[in-house]
Amino acid sequence: RNLWISSLRNGVYKLAQSDGKGNFENITYFNKENGLSGNAIKKVFEDLEGNIWIATYGEGIDLITAKPLSNMEFDLEGIDNDIQSIAATDNQTLYIGGIKGLFKFKKGMDRVPVRISGIPADRITALYLEGTSLYIGTETNGLFRMDTRTSEIKKAKYEAYSMGNWVSTIASDKTSIYAGTKDGIYQLDQNLQQIEHFTTTNGLPHNNVEHILMDSKGRLLIATQANGIYGLVDGKISNLYSTGSEVKFRSIAEDDEGGIWAATYGDGVILFKKDTLYQYTIP
Repeated sequence: RNLWISSLRNGVYKLAQSDGKGNFENITYFNKENGLSGNAIKKVFEDLEGNIWIATYGEGIDLITAKPLSNMEFDLEGIDNDIQSIAATDNQTLYIGGIKGLFKFKKGMDRVPVRISGIPADRITALYLEGTSLYIGTETNGLFRMDTRTSEIKKAKYEAYSMGNWVSTIASDKTSIYAGTKDGIYQLDQNLQQIEHFTTTNGLPHNNVEHILMDSKGRLLIATQANGIYGLVDGKISNLYSTGSEVKFRSIAEDDEGGIWAATYGDGVILFKKDTLYQYTIP
């Protein structure tokens, strides 16, 4: 397995051939000089066929496959090449979160992305695909769920002020949906009704939640500004992977061996593996 890392100024890094101890034999750089449309990267997403989709700030979507690198520009109203989030289905249907709404695009069939009615013309800040359910996070209108087969849309019901309606990240387990916002984490049932609201008053180290991930142990891992990676386990939040000092965590991923990788603002990438912490930075 490869580790893909997006950056704000230097494109994308591909780390390959890990020795299982935090070391990689090969590092490949993808940037504007060797084919990327730009160096400011929002998201990197790998679909089930191993294709790498790269959402950029203002330069559309780049696609890395076994074939040469390709770029798709979506310079239409509502996207304007400013891709906020992406999700891809098994049949290669691409859902694109734009600055004014959600769009659907199937390469080879659609000439341009088609805007999905029923979702507000809002900035689509997060997309999360679970089976045939697409969860859609917005900047000001909260959380929605769309059935990708029928296009039926349902809005989540939870009590929130403006910061709680800014959904940054979404995850789920067998019983609950979790929406990470700028006002903590909302736990919802399968009918999108509120169960709990986690903030600094009941365990979160910071209310601005950047990313959440349900790991292989059934723990909801939380990336925020904190002295480690916190997690929600059995209804309680605690520091699962301590760094000893405060770090602005941006996103989290888990590898096949249970290692937890965390991207940060300004402190590189941190790997938590068993009882050891590895830190990777650019000289």
